[in-house]
Amino acid sequence: MSNLLEQASLVLIPSGYAEDIVYSEIPLDGSGDMVFTRASNGTRVNFDGLVEVVPWNLVQESETFDNAGWVKQSSTITANSTTAPNGTLTADTVNATTAQYSGIYQSLGTLPTNVYTYSIYAKAGTNSFVYMLGQGSPSQIAIFNLSTGVVTSTSNLDSASIESVGDGWYRCQIQKTGAGVEMFVGFSNIANTTPTASGTVFIWGAQFNIGSTAKPYFPTTDRLNVPRLTYQYGGGGCPSLLLEKQSTNTITYSEDITNSLTSQANTTVTANDGTSPDGTQNADLIGFTGSNAYRLRNQTVAATTTYTMSLFVKNNNFASSEMLYFNMSDGVVGGLTANINVFAKTATFSGAGGAYTGVSGKVEDYGNGWFRVSITGTSVSGGAGWYEIATAGITRSCYVWGLSLEISSYPTSYINTTSASATRVADSCSKTGISSLIGQSEGTLFFDGYCNSNAEIISINRSTVNSVFLYSAIGNVRAYVYSDSTGLNLPSSVSCLTRFKAAVAYKSNSIAFYVNGTLISQDTSTTFTPNITMENFYIAQGGYVEAKEQVNCNEAIIFPTRLTNSELASLTTL
Repeated sequence: MSNLLEQASLVLIPSGYAEDIVYSEIPLDGSGDMVFTRASNGTRVNFDGLVEVVPWNLVQESETFDNAGWVKQSSTITANSTTAPNGTLTADTVNATTAQYSGIYQSLGTLPTNVYTYSIYAKAGTNSFVYMLGQGSPSQIAIFNLSTGVVTSTSNLDSASIESVGDGWYRCQIQKTGAGVEMFVGFSNIANTTPTASGTVFIWGAQFNIGSTAKPYFPTTDRLNVPRLTYQYGGGGCPSLLLEKQSTNTITYSEDITNSLTSQANTTVTANDGTSPDGTQNADLIGFTGSNAYRLRNQTVAATTTYTMSLFVKNNNFASSEMLYFNMSDGVVGGLTANINVFAKTATFSGAGGAYTGVSGKVEDYGNGWFRVSITGTSVSGGAGWYEIATAGITRSCYVWGLSLEISSYPTSYINTTSASATRVADSCSKTGISSLIGQSEGTLFFDGYCNSNAEIISINRSTVNSVFLYSAIGNVRAYVYSDSTGLNLPSSVSCLTRFKAAVAYKSNSIAFYVNGTLISQDTSTTFTPNITMENFYIAQGGYVEAKEQVNCNEAIIFPTRLTNSELASLTTL
C-alpha cells in the first residue's frame, strides 16, 4: 500500500482539519486540501466514544477579541499585539480602562442545564489578575494570579484551576453546573474581590465546552463549516470523515423528558440522574409503575411520509423478558413501534395495524450500557397521534436520553434540541480546479469506508461528458464512468452498509472496477475521450447519479494513472 501511495496525486486520510478545510496528506503544498462547508453544528462520536457537539468550542471568534461578538465593558482591545502560546502573533492586549467591572463577554444563548467548562489563556501585563464569572445566583467567580500561577479564590463554582503553558502564559478554567448564558472574563487588578487599579493583560484562545474538563483548545471564527471526524465507523481505531444530508429533529427538549414528553400516567422522572452518551450527568431516569404507564407528546403524523424516530436507552432494573415500548401512533389505525428488550439491548419493529409500511429498524451500541434504537416507516393515512415511551404491567426503570424524530428514511447523527426543533445543515466536501492532480485520459479513483444504501460516494467531475463515480444503489457498491457522453454502469453485489474498499480505473479500452480485492467488472471496448477538463473532486456531493446521503470516509485517493489489475486488487483488499 505504501508503494502505491507514492503513485497517488491526492490522498485524503481524515486526521487534520480546521474551520472550512480538511487537510490532505498528499500533496504537501496544500493544493489538494478539501474545502468543507456545513452552516450549522453537528455531532460526532469522539475518540473516547462519547457523543460530542462539533465544534466543541461554543465560543465564536475565539482569538479575535476585537470582534463585535465580544462585548467590551470598560476595556479596549489591541489585536495581534504579542506572541500567543502557539507561537503566532495572534494574542491580544486588553486594557482595563476603569478599576471596577472591566471585562469582555460573549452571549452564548440559553443552553440547557449541564456541566460546562470555561477556559482562556492569559498572561500578566501591568495587571497580574484576571477573573472569570459563571452565571447564576449567588455570584459565581474565580480569581487567577498570573504572576504566581495560583487560583486566588473561588465562589459557588464546581472547581477552578490554572495551568502554566510556558512563556508566562496560563490556561485558566472554571467548571460550573447550570444553564449556559455567556462567557465573561474580567481584567481589573483584583487582590481579593475588590478591584484596585486599571491596567493591561494579554489574552488568547477562549473556549466554552460541555463537560467537567477543558477539552483541547479548538480555534473558531463563526463556528460554522467544521468537519466531523467520527470514531464510530472508522477502521483500525482511526476516525472517518462523516458527511450527511440535511435533517431536522422535531422533538423539542430532546434531553429533558419532563419537557419533551409532557403527558404521563404512572411514571416518575428523576432529571439528570445518570451519565449520558455525551459523558455528562444529564440523562433522565424514568420509572414505570402499573399496567398503563407511559410518557407521551401529541404528534401530528402526515400521510405518506417516511419518518425515523430514535432514542438512547440504558437499563436500570428491567429483567430479561420485560419490554419498553417506543411508539408513534397516527391516532387512527396504529403505530410505528419498537419493542425494546432493555436488558438484552435488542428490539423488534412493526407498523402496528398497518399504519406504516416499509418498516425497518436497528440497534447501535454506544458503550457504558447505552444503546440507540431507531425505527423507520412510511405512514399510510396519518392523523392526530402521539409519540410515546411506555410499559405494560411492570414496575421498572431505565435511563432515556436523546429523543429524535426526523423525516428521513434512516437515522442520522444525533441532533440535540431545546425549546425548538433543530436542523443540521448538509455537509459538503470538494476541491475544484485541480486538473493537474487528475489524470485526463487515464486514472484511478479509490474509496475506503461505509455509506447509506443510495449515496453518491466520491466522484471526479459531475458531467455526462466525462466523469468517474463510485456510488451505492439498493445497498450495493457501484461505479459509473461517463466517457464522451456515453455512460458505463458497473454494478456489484457487495454491501455498502459495512466497511468496503472500492476502486475504479479508467483508460481507453481498459476500464476496471474492483471491490474488496475482487475484480467486479472490466470493459475493454469503451474509448475514454477527455472532451472536457477533468478538474473537480467531490465526496458525498449527491444529486447526480445518486442522492446526497450519509457517507463515512476512511480514505479517498486519486491516482493520475490507470493502476494495473494486480495493484487494484492489492489496493482494495480489506
